[in-house]
Amino acid sequence: MSKKLFSLVLAIFLVFSALSVRAYAGYVTGTNTPFYEDATKTQVYISTSTKTSKGTVVILHGMILAVPDIYQNLINDLTNRGYDVIFPQYQEAGFAIISSMGLLALLGGDSPSHIQWTKNAIKGINWALPAIIPYWYNWYTPVIRKPSQNLYIFAHSIGGAIGYNIPLYSSDLKSKIKGIVLANSVVDPTALTAGTLPAGISMPPIELINVAAAGAQINVPLLYLNGSQDAWANDAQAAIFMSNAATANKKKLKAISADADHMAPATNQGPLFDILSWTGLTQSMLGGDAEWNTMDTAFYVPAILHLINGNPATTFNPAVVWQ
Repeated sequence: MSKKLFSLVLAIFLVFSALSVRAYAGYVTGTNTPFYEDATKTQVYISTSTKTSKGTVVILHGMILAVPDIYQNLINDLTNRGYDVIFPQYQEAGFAIISSMGLLALLGGDSPSHIQWTKNAIKGINWALPAIIPYWYNWYTPVIRKPSQNLYIFAHSIGGAIGYNIPLYSSDLKSKIKGIVLANSVVDPTALTAGTLPAGISMPPIELINVAAAGAQINVPLLYLNGSQDAWANDAQAAIFMSNAATANKKKLKAISADADHMAPATNQGPLFDILSWTGLTQSMLGGDAEWNTMDTAFYVPAILHLINGNPATTFNPAVVWQ
């Protein structure tokens, strides 16, 4: 090999190596403000375990759970199986939580909006889909690819309302969505907070989605998941989503387990949530302890894979008791 050719190959190798690091870390768009305050940030996680993606799972986070680290175990599980993941931060967080949660509405400010959050999520997904990401397959094969256009929505808690709403607001994304999993999803959290917030404080009203209009656009397999210990995403909330969805291909599953609460599937979020957990605040304000538990691997992950690979209206038998 000539010296010039060797230098060129080495340069390409070094450039590719530098770029490929981003495939592991994920892409971020929007202003990288501290504490995830910006509501336009999106991260993309490309599976480096396959040369060709099996599909892209869009994870829509729960209210104020806007940091992808919360769902990191779920993200890792999916990418290890060959699926790419898009994580749009559709809601402000950090110090901006004062406005994102609508607390400013108590002082005459704006209320939170499912409509705006849906548009933020759409913006993030549309940014992520054309992202070109290089990585090394088997350590020696250079691969450059975009996330798969076949989208599967996994929406947790209030993210369920956002995922349910996306087909109504984006016909382009509607054509790409192949299935929707609603995990512990709720339509109106203000109706569920009685007794969970300190006395004298109530959550401001939220600009809710039009469930009937949104449901009329749901023409793909729909799977609703909740747990026996979840007092927020109860059967009444599930019925709102299920009864309004136009698709006949829909199924509701309830996990019967001691840790089948509202927070699954989540990862321990670090010192702050450790403190909140110790004080009991995550139990009262967020509906459960924000930690990865047995329900995630035994119920939620198999449910996602079942929806991707099969039909949610058929028999489903993960390694847990369900009804």
